[in-house]
Amino acid sequence: MKTLNFYQKITHRFIPIVTLFSLPFSLQAFSTAVVVDSTKPEILIPDRVFKLAAQSNVCGLDMQFTPAALQQNFGVELKTPCGYLSSNVQLASWGRWVKGVLVQSDGWVILSENRTQLEIRNVGRFRLVINLLDRCRQRTQDTLYFELEDLSKPTMLCESAINLTLPGASGLRSDAVTLDHEFFNKGSKDNCRISQYRVRRAFYPAGIPTMIEAGYDTNGDGKLDQQDGFDFNKDGDITDLGEYIERRGARYWTPLQNQVEFFPVDTLTSVSVELWGIDGVGAFNTCKTQVSVSSASGVDRPNPPLIQLPGAPPLSRGKDILHPNLPNPIDKEALIYYDLQQSGNVEFNVYDQQGRRVLTRQLNGNTGRNEILLQRHELGSSKGFFLYTLRTPNAVLVQKMLVL
Repeated sequence: MKTLNFYQKITHRFIPIVTLFSLPFSLQAFSTAVVVDSTKPEILIPDRVFKLAAQSNVCGLDMQFTPAALQQNFGVELKTPCGYLSSNVQLASWGRWVKGVLVQSDGWVILSENRTQLEIRNVGRFRLVINLLDRCRQRTQDTLYFELEDLSKPTMLCESAINLTLPGASGLRSDAVTLDHEFFNKGSKDNCRISQYRVRRAFYPAGIPTMIEAGYDTNGDGKLDQQDGFDFNKDGDITDLGEYIERRGARYWTPLQNQVEFFPVDTLTSVSVELWGIDGVGAFNTCKTQVSVSSASGVDRPNPPLIQLPGAPPLSRGKDILHPNLPNPIDKEALIYYDLQQSGNVEFNVYDQQGRRVLTRQLNGNTGRNEILLQRHELGSSKGFFLYTLRTPNAVLVQKMLVL
């Protein structure tokens, strides 16, 4: 006779089955059959879609995918009656992101496989596939999804004060000066990315005729109120915050734009300016600064305005022109043009945000258009806003640039 081994799967434990056959006593034997666990491991997910907040200091989240972390972050429970052996995850994002910028808007893109931790550096929708293996070599797979949201507002930082000298004193609107939003920004930032800057200014009732002449009476009724404005978000109306002329106490505020205008009526006053930063999900924050406006009487147009920023050398009015750098911001190099009414020696300087001079050049300029080639490496490792000045025999001219 022959002793047979039998294997049968049962739940939760191994049961030895002893089978005895009728053999001569000397041939009698016991045979043990190991019955493997018939219950596959389970992945218990309380919900299929979760929402998580990005960290306040980065545009994303540092995540771990150990069993303990899955339990803590998502309430996931891994059940293995046969004993836990291993688990791993596959993480994918909806769309492809490069340095926080969405470059492919659809389709799942795998970010990692078989890793227990990952630094996610974008927001949006994610898919997490969990694989579980028990000691009986049985596998289970399940999937959950989560939204990573940016809940942090931008941190806005404005220049503390700006002195602006208008190019003439005729009182005509042709003496107006337009400043871009970048002149008021002193290094605003966001954990993700500030996608838009907008700026607005205050004016008193005495300035209403000038503002109407400048085109702020958009409905043409001869007055300025909440019915006047610009459709900032292109949704077909001007009812959203910042899109219409706003009255705050004794002052009016213009709608948000890319730049603000200053007029002769502003001379000898301090104009409040409000800078807005809006991130990719629409969250915004603001900061305010003051612009002291004066007029250069007796100076022929078309001289540019002089802009005095904190820490810059004193300014004087001349007939020379210093142009904004191209491109702005600077990544590798930029060209800076300047115009001289007469040839002569000029001094070019660059100052960082602490007022320290980081670059100086002695130049011999010709009458008419001249250019300066500025290399990024000449400014050192610092980033942010820099001032650059051109001292000519007639004036000290100032411009502002952003360095990446």
